[in-house]
Amino acid sequence: EDPTFNFYRNNETGEFIIEGMGELHLEIYVERCKREFGLNLIKGKPTVNYREVIQQREEFDFIYKRQSGGAGQWAHVKGHFEPLDIDMSTEKGTKNRITSSATNGDIKENLQKSFIKHFERKIFPQGSLIQAPIWGLGIHLSGGAMHEIDSNDVAFRNCAQDLWDNFLPKLKPTLIEPWMDVEINCPSQFASDVSNEF
Repeated sequence: EDPTFNFYRNNETGEFIIEGMGELHLEIYVERCKREFGLNLIKGKPTVNYREVIQQREEFDFIYKRQSGGAGQWAHVKGHFEPLDIDMSTEKGTKNRITSSATNGDIKENLQKSFIKHFERKIFPQGSLIQAPIWGLGIHLSGGAMHEIDSNDVAFRNCAQDLWDNFLPKLKPTLIEPWMDVEINCPSQFASDVSNEF
């Protein structure tokens, strides 16, 4: 009914965000929710959607091995991590990239997929610093090796996690705040006052 009022749920933080023409406008809607529907809303500033990024390229030649009585776990991966130049101002588009030039003789294709999918499903969505999504991470798997008995999907998934945990400090991880494009229109006589505020 009011085209100037908008609300949506931030899937990352779980918060409902309300937008309007100003603080008074939003207060009126909060009061209406209380009066008409009996809802006591908790108001506050929205949580900032940080992103985790890396700042340094790093080569890896990593062996993961675990032995526990019977068959163990063994995986060997080679490649590099690198920061990607991506558009940070939008949620759209590919934010991370994993490539592989490892041959099927080095690492079977299904084991390469297990390694890659662990990054895509477990590491990219929730980084290690503050559990914010990771953006701008490039990973290239150039080779490695597998053991006839001890190399399996679980070994390569665990290898991916162990590799990340060991190499993260070397990659110089940091947090970035959201980028926003802002356009301000004002009468020319107030332009210097407005620009001084920023």
